[in-house]
Amino acid sequence: MPVIQKLSITILLFISIACNKDRFKPDYTNGKATAIRNGKHWEGQGRGTENNLGIGLNMYYDVFNEYGELRQRLAFSKIPKISGVIPLFITSSQSEDSISGVRFTTFSHDGDVVEDRYLVVENFEKSNITVESYDESTRLFTGRFKATFYIDPVRGKRDPNNPDTVRFEVGAFEVRIEE
Repeated sequence: MPVIQKLSITILLFISIACNKDRFKPDYTNGKATAIRNGKHWEGQGRGTENNLGIGLNMYYDVFNEYGELRQRLAFSKIPKISGVIPLFITSSQSEDSISGVRFTTFSHDGDVVEDRYLVVENFEKSNITVESYDESTRLFTGRFKATFYIDPVRGKRDPNNPDTVRFEVGAFEVRIEE
């Protein structure tokens, strides 16, 4: 095949990829969180569920790249439905205590490889969630949050481009809890 034909095919392929207007767009119909993350606007696509042990609500907010590949997850667990300010700790959604928690994780490849895990700074002034409302009829859960995280020292840092500390400020969330 002549060089000109190969070049023409390559250019056409590049143009068709570059002009693709069907890039991934997040679906915020079930919920959304916004915050200032390390000084920049951040928003995640939400999903909320009842904790499977019957201890409050779990919710997570995902950030995807333009191809729909998962890149970040901010996950809250065992958040009570009652209004108030709740401190956030390092805990598992599967532990039978009623300690509310949060974790932050980054992902790579096509979104299925855990990159860096961050642990929350267990300090009420730096990491808490404010439950504003839970409407039983619509199952809409709303509130605010702030949280500071550091790289899990046991696992270590996998991507040198990720920050050592992640700080969410002026966070707000709403999520419809699934039935």
